[in-house]
Amino acid sequence: KALPVRAIADRLVVSTSTVKRWIRRYVETGILTDLERRPRPRLTTRGEDAAIIAAVQNNPFSNAVSIREALHLNICPQTVGHVCMRRTYNTVPAIKERLTEQHRTGRLQFAQQYVGGPGVLVASSLHG
Repeated sequence: KALPVRAIADRLVVSTSTVKRWIRRYVETGILTDLERRPRPRLTTRGEDAAIIAAVQNNPFSNAVSIREALHLNICPQTVGHVCMRRTYNTVPAIKERLTEQHRTGRLQFAQQYVGGPGVLVASSLHG
C-alpha cells in the first residue's frame, strides 16, 4: 500500500521536497542510499599549514591577520584560525595595552588645556 508524500514526510520528519527528491532518485537510479559526497577543497597546502603553526609557536600572542600578512597568504583570517584550531593552537586577538596612572594623568592634563575650547571632549577618552 503506497503512502502519500505528505504522510512519508511526516513519519520521517523531513520536508515533502526531500521525499520527492528521494523518490525521483530511486526511479532514475534504483538507489535509495546516501550519495557519496566530495569533501570541500582545501584552501591551504600542507606546507602553508605548517608555516601557520610555526608562526603561532614562534609568537603565541600573534593574531590571524598578522600571521596571514607575514606569510603573504591569500586567505581570510578565519581560515588561519581554522588551521590553528585543527592543530589545537589558538591565535590571540590583538589587545590594547592597559593604561597606567601616568597615561591617565597625561590625558587629563591634555584635556584640561582645552576646557572651554572649540572641541568637545568625551569622558571615556580620559579614563581609557
